[in-house]
Amino acid sequence: MNRSVDSNAPDGAATSAAEQAADWFARQETGALSEAANLEFRAWLAGDPANAQAYDAIKCMWSTYDLIPPSAVGEQLAVESSSSTRLTSSVIVSRRDFGSRRRRFHPKLIGMMAAAVCALAVLISFNYGARWQADMFTAVGEVRTVSLPDGSTVTLNTDSAVRLRFDEKRRIVELLAGEADFKVTADRERPFIVEAAGGSARALGTQFAVRHDETGATVTVEEHDVAVTFMSTPGAQPQTQTLSAGQSVTYSSAAGLQAVRSVDLDRATSWRRGWLSFEDRPLGEVIDELDRYLPGWIKITNPDLRARHVTCAIPLDQPALALDHLKQTLGLRTVRLTPYLTLIRE
Repeated sequence: MNRSVDSNAPDGAATSAAEQAADWFARQETGALSEAANLEFRAWLAGDPANAQAYDAIKCMWSTYDLIPPSAVGEQLAVESSSSTRLTSSVIVSRRDFGSRRRRFHPKLIGMMAAAVCALAVLISFNYGARWQADMFTAVGEVRTVSLPDGSTVTLNTDSAVRLRFDEKRRIVELLAGEADFKVTADRERPFIVEAAGGSARALGTQFAVRHDETGATVTVEEHDVAVTFMSTPGAQPQTQTLSAGQSVTYSSAAGLQAVRSVDLDRATSWRRGWLSFEDRPLGEVIDELDRYLPGWIKITNPDLRARHVTCAIPLDQPALALDHLKQTLGLRTVRLTPYLTLIRE
């Protein structure tokens, strides 16, 4: 997309069809597009069937959102602000950068967040499609360890799905959606390969995790070495990186195979032990991660609020109560427009 055409074009951070559709929809709801922007929108709409599908989902669900009277939002906000919930498990949060100043709940931001949730239909259909193809999968909020035919084990994180292709020559696991941690039994005659998002991670005897979302995949190595290969387009020269323990790499069709980086394995794998652990991370990242363990969507209405940093450890056995306690500790407010859409504000 050519960003020089119009200074009000969607934010470059919006990389998925769902995010771009929400951005375009919000701009149209809050003011007429310029002629140049309208041409750019039409080109985006025609450029990929996924774009049109995401935009249609937003328009459909927006009509439902319009039926919610403003008074109901105000009443719900009052109820949420006055209620208090005791969290039995500990949630540790740093209040750094959280002052007492309150910002106005801007209608445009409400529109953008409500529009974004409309793309939920597109994302849900992807995961349910993956489940139909899967040999094993987990529900939202479920973490489960399963033994594989060769004696290896896979721990599936929330809302994940895998398909197996084992034969006499190789062991292939296709990660259709979500995240999985593999503890591999060594077999030099049959390499163990995990395929996800157009790339692959090959190991013999080792432990590593692969995460697959709508933007690409990330491989994190916990023991020994893993060779990661990615081909950006059919027929292109494959890109390969060899990772050692404590290293991670991300790849996608948009950015290719990115640079290898070091990671804190305790934090990166804390979900296997029933926790989400963050140190000095943006609140938006924390909420997005917690959102994976709850049905529906949780959205922060203010970009500045998303960018503020926190340190926290969140128990996954009670994610809804953890969200309530996080909200109270940081002095935030929530509006539950539906059982599947919660907005967070200051």
